[in-house]
Amino acid sequence: MRFGLLGPVALYRETGDSITPSALKLRELLALLLLNANHVVVADHLVEQLWDAAPPRTARAALQVYVSKLRGHLAQHREGQRDRDQHARLVTESSGYALVLQGDEFDAGQFEALRRRAVIAEDAGDLKRAAALLGQALNLWRGPAMADVRSLSELDAGAERFNEARISAQEHHIAIELRLDRHQEAIPRLTELIKQHPLRESLYRHLMLAQYRCGRTAESLSTYKRIRSLLVSEIGMEPGARLHSLHQAILNRDPALETSLALVS
Repeated sequence: MRFGLLGPVALYRETGDSITPSALKLRELLALLLLNANHVVVADHLVEQLWDAAPPRTARAALQVYVSKLRGHLAQHREGQRDRDQHARLVTESSGYALVLQGDEFDAGQFEALRRRAVIAEDAGDLKRAAALLGQALNLWRGPAMADVRSLSELDAGAERFNEARISAQEHHIAIELRLDRHQEAIPRLTELIKQHPLRESLYRHLMLAQYRCGRTAESLSTYKRIRSLLVSEIGMEPGARLHSLHQAILNRDPALETSLALVS
């Protein structure tokens, strides 16, 4: 059994077949428990979150019903020896409930583990392995985190954290790709990411460097003009020091642009 928050809330078999509950409240409950996997979530907190700080008088009883339905759903779809060895997925404690799972069953746990391994590989100088591990981590994503349950405050905050971790991993992956001289491959990815994050200066910095190293100097300078215009018109600020320094280096055709790692970190 696999659990997912890196996209719509998901529960699926090892084969990939979806067994995600259709009821919204069950998906919201599952997401709240997954955000706190292997830790007890206090019942009062679940009530407050599931009803967005305005619970009805029957909320406690309703929560017990939802927990019972989710527990039954998980038990119904047990498969394989590992599932059978875990006597209870959804455990009731005196103060609340805990969802018991292992790291490799949860896409967010896998994502973070792969990112850590990528950093270790990079620190050891194995850039190809670091890039491959980050690629595996990014392939776990199915869309914006928890896109189907963003109406609750804790889930919305959790989704923002995950989405920020995703773009940071994407930037890290591209930075390593540039160090591996894969500039041409990076350009379309950066172009797409900039559409999604039009004011993120670091993406423009990567794109400018990739364009310059591909011999597309005019495009690189045009990219700087575009982000400068956006920043001035949208938030009334000039580009930051690192972006400005890169622009000056490109204007001067600084030889360090061909080898400097500082500009892509």
